[in-house]
Amino acid sequence: MILSPQFIQLSTESFQQMKSTFKEILKEAQDTWMNLDGVVAIGQGKKDQKDCIDVYIAINSEDIKKQIPTTFKNIPVVFRESGGPFVPQK
Repeated sequence: MILSPQFIQLSTESFQQMKSTFKEILKEAQDTWMNLDGVVAIGQGKKDQKDCIDVYIAINSEDIKKQIPTTFKNIPVVFRESGGPFVPQK
């Protein structure tokens, strides 16, 4: 199979656009959920080899999970227990 240069350029542009959109969605999730008590971090992760939003929580709490959807703008949300608040190393 031979791919035309136009197809390759469209594919690259689509990929870059998707990447940008994910970053925007991740930023929105961070702005929305980081103020919830017990949420210690929010970042990009992988679930089934696809992008997801990782929400790190201090303790495995159903109260926190009730406040955050399992998907956000068609992106899966995965809860991960952090084991407590993050403490910076010296």
